[in-house]
Amino acid sequence: MSDLTRAAIEEKLDAVKRKDHYGLLGVKRAAQAGEIKAAYFNLIKAYHPDRVRDPALAPLALQVFRELTVAQATLSDPAKRSAYDKGVPAAPPQRNVVTGPNADQELEQLLDKAAESFGDQRGYMARVFHLRGAALFSKGDLDGAERYMRKALTLDDTVADYHLKLGFTILSNRRLPEEERFGGSRAPLERAIAMNPYSADARYTMALYWKAAGSRDQYRRELEAALRCPGGHAKAEFELNAILRAEARGSGITAAQGKSDITAARGKSDVTPGRGKSDITPGRGKSDITPGRGKSDVTPGRSKSDITDERPDSPPEKKGFSFARLFGLK
Repeated sequence: MSDLTRAAIEEKLDAVKRKDHYGLLGVKRAAQAGEIKAAYFNLIKAYHPDRVRDPALAPLALQVFRELTVAQATLSDPAKRSAYDKGVPAAPPQRNVVTGPNADQELEQLLDKAAESFGDQRGYMARVFHLRGAALFSKGDLDGAERYMRKALTLDDTVADYHLKLGFTILSNRRLPEEERFGGSRAPLERAIAMNPYSADARYTMALYWKAAGSRDQYRRELEAALRCPGGHAKAEFELNAILRAEARGSGITAAQGKSDITAARGKSDVTPGRGKSDITPGRGKSDITPGRGKSDVTPGRSKSDITDERPDSPPEKKGFSFARLFGLK
C-alpha cells in the first residue's frame, strides 16, 4: 500500500481517537442520511482489509473498517445521532487492533452488517463477498472461501462467474467427502455453463471436474468444447494434445494425425456464440482458473482419475490465474 494510503489510514484513526464520527465519514454535521450512507459506502470500498497490500497495515485497515461501521450506525439512527450530537456517551466500542482468526470473524460480521445496510446495493456487496472468498481461496482457506462465495450468490445469483468460482472452490477441497465434493461442485459448474456456454474457462473447469471424477469421455468432450470457445484455451489444448499422444502411442497414429483432430474439433461447435456475456475474460488462450495455483488440489495427475497415462511432458508457459489481479487486490 502506498504512503498516501498509509497516511489516509492514520488520518482516519486520528478521527477515531477524537471520536469524531463526522470527520471519520468525511461529512458535515448537517449531512443528510443519504449523504452519510453514500460516504460510508464509498469508504468501506477504500478501506476493505483485503485491498491492503502491506500485511502490517491490514489490522489497522480492519480497525478503520470497524469504526466506519460504528459511525454509520450511530449517525443513521435519529435517536443515536441526537444523543451523539448532545455529547451523551455511548457504550464504548471495541478499540483494540484484532489479528488472526478473530480478525477474520470480525470482518465477516462487519460485512454482514454492511450487506444489511445496503439492500439497494446487493450487486456491489455480492462483489465484496466474492472478493473476500477469492482472497481466502488464495490463502488455502477453501471452507471460508466457499462460505463467502455462497453469500455472494445469495445476494446476486445472476453472475455466471460466481457460480463458476463456487464450483471450482468446492471441487478443489479434497478434505470434503467425495459425494459432497462432486455433488456440491457439479450444480454450480453446470449453471455457469448454462448461463454462458461460450466461456472457455467454464468448459475447462468442467473438464477438470470430469477428470477428477474419472470420466475420460466427458473430460475429453469438455476439453474440445473449451477449444471451440473464442480464443481457445491453452491448457485445454495442451491436455487434449496429451490425450492424443497417448492414443497415438497405443494405436500407431502419427503425431501429425493426432493434431489434425484438434484442428477439426475447433471447426465444429455445439456452442452458440453470443448466448451470454462471460464475467470471466476468456483469457485468449490463458486460463483464469489454473489448477495448482492458489493451493488448488485439483491438478492433472493428482485426482483419483484413471487418466494417468496422459500427463503432459511439460506444462505450457506459466501465466496462470491470479486472484489478486482478477479481484483488484493489487
